[in-house]
Amino acid sequence: MNTLGLKDGDRLLFEDALRSTHRVRVLVNVTDLQGAVVSRLVDPKTGGSEVLIDGQVTVDRDADVTRTASLTLLDPTHALSFDTDSPDDGALYADRMIQVIYGVYVEALGRWVDVPVFLGPVTKLDRARDVVTVEAQGKETLAAGAIWRTLKLTRGTRSSDAIRTLMVNRAGEGRVSVAKGRGPKLPKARNLDRTLSIWETAQSFARGMGEQLFYTGDGTLTLRKRPENVVYTFTDGDGGDVLSDVQVSYELTDLKNTIQVLGKKPEGKGKQRVRAQATAPRDHPLSPWRLGRTGAPKYLPETIEDTSIRTRKDAAERARATLSARLAETVTVAFDSLPIPHLEPGDKVRVKTGDFTTTFYLRQFTIPLTPSGDPVMSVGYFKKTTPNRRRIRR
Repeated sequence: MNTLGLKDGDRLLFEDALRSTHRVRVLVNVTDLQGAVVSRLVDPKTGGSEVLIDGQVTVDRDADVTRTASLTLLDPTHALSFDTDSPDDGALYADRMIQVIYGVYVEALGRWVDVPVFLGPVTKLDRARDVVTVEAQGKETLAAGAIWRTLKLTRGTRSSDAIRTLMVNRAGEGRVSVAKGRGPKLPKARNLDRTLSIWETAQSFARGMGEQLFYTGDGTLTLRKRPENVVYTFTDGDGGDVLSDVQVSYELTDLKNTIQVLGKKPEGKGKQRVRAQATAPRDHPLSPWRLGRTGAPKYLPETIEDTSIRTRKDAAERARATLSARLAETVTVAFDSLPIPHLEPGDKVRVKTGDFTTTFYLRQFTIPLTPSGDPVMSVGYFKKTTPNRRRIRR
């Protein structure tokens, strides 16, 4: 979740505003490939009411490109300089990106709180008389090219350092939140083939760490452990944000209820390799005992090898955290909500209704950019967002 630089109390006031009547503005900027604003397509004073007709940001944690944006703008005088022969800074060329900021006026704070929800290159632009349609994809597309010049990683290179080398040195990424010196070491030098995709190779190192590599709404490359704490709770009823029935399903095809972690093997004869195991408890509905028959437990194991783990305590913590994530990932939840724009893909969230409560990882959602009516955010599935006529004013 993007904390927006707010103190906890101010963030709670912001979230209270999201669930009650509030003003919204959607700002759209053109930036260069480093993210520096070149021109502003939507004036902050109008909040898009005179230019932005429709739009949404679609987020999919499991897709190759996590975020996509679609915008429909009114430009009867060609003031936005979308035409390719325009010398104006606002003209959209291949070296430009679109930035979208979702702003909420929080009465209790007496100011606007702006949430960056998208930054990425323009992939398609169409004009039909006065109406311009823009499509853009997340910054992963900027790293979709091949490594091309053979890249040699030395023996002992940590996974996070390999990611930084790929994304900073080869993809030119300037906004990076990837800590140095983390993850398994390469047991020997490795030459990365020149035809490999930069982004796919970086993702493979992240998966080897059991971590998530993604771009946040403000376009920062981020590597993080799977969140363990719930960052937001959706609720129904008065003062809540759930607008529809909640559909819950379970995907058991890739279920794992037992995790074994193998760490570094100590030097010296007779010394045992660091290892630990975590298993879903007996009362958990997906535990080996609940899934087994006639008293025979059904273990569905996964083994993780990480030579950077040197103590049994660290191995046990990794096993426990991984088990928690694997169990939560079997749950798929879908419903409509008021827009909660500061959530990120992969956040751990909870939905609580009068009938039940469940916790899940946020995989798919849409952020509506409709400048009129009361937009709806879809959670757990994709749809074209439409007004719901509730609580939001412009």
